[in-house]
Amino acid sequence: MVNATGLTTTEIQGLLTNSKLKKLQEIELFILKDIIKICEKFNIEYFMTCGSVLGAVRHGGFIPWDDDTDIGMTRDNYDKFLSIAISELDENLFLQNIYTDSDSPYCYTKIRRNNTKLIVYKVRNINCHQGIFVDIVPFDKTPDDFILRKIHIAKTRLYGILHYAKQNLDYDRRSGTLEVNCRYILHRFRQYIVKPIPKRLLFNLLDKERRRYNNKSIKSESYISFDHPIVNKDHIFPVKKIKFEDIYANVPNNCDAYLTILYGDYMTPPPPNKRQAHNMIIVDVDVTRAS
Repeated sequence: MVNATGLTTTEIQGLLTNSKLKKLQEIELFILKDIIKICEKFNIEYFMTCGSVLGAVRHGGFIPWDDDTDIGMTRDNYDKFLSIAISELDENLFLQNIYTDSDSPYCYTKIRRNNTKLIVYKVRNINCHQGIFVDIVPFDKTPDDFILRKIHIAKTRLYGILHYAKQNLDYDRRSGTLEVNCRYILHRFRQYIVKPIPKRLLFNLLDKERRRYNNKSIKSESYISFDHPIVNKDHIFPVKKIKFEDIYANVPNNCDAYLTILYGDYMTPPPPNKRQAHNMIIVDVDVTRAS
């Protein structure tokens, strides 16, 4: 069944047909190549993260059922990239963060392909750029001291939760379980709490806390990032190149340690019923039709 968007019911529910998923990955690869070109031109160090590293190691490219691409940068490299990329990106790409798109609900940067659509359920009612994207996330230092680290992580997560609550997000309650409904009630309570607080103030509190230890001498140099386990400097640096589709891209130096932290037995693919992409409701990869 095809509806007014031109997409099948299966696609609207977030399960793309193979041909559409392949095209989506091709667009993400186009974005990734442009990001890498800029990084190499201006000596900006980046590394692929999360499922992108897993895909490179286990599949030589995208995980066959995956629909996103993730890049990490230490904060100094991240700031340098942002200062340069706006004028260097391909004309068909858009650098999205809170400074370039005031309605963006994200606390990191997305590089989006103009004239495409990838709308996730929770952001379906937000009036921001919703093109197909590659995520770029900053990695910040966290203290060696156990107590200081716990405080740093707790404050960062608190500000992150409050920033998240401020966004006009749709909490997905379609499963109707008790756990989901309880989380929804908590989410609505948080929204009530932060209602009088300006969105930019919440972002600035979060951003300041994330950056707190970047200029301090930290022996082990562990890093925290958005929704990402703590990783040690030795797991990431020096970065190395690995084949990803038809290019070579930077990944953490110790991929085995890195992926084990994230996924455990990462070389064993999940069963077919667990191979889920993001909860998308609209995907349009036709750059001649989407707007």
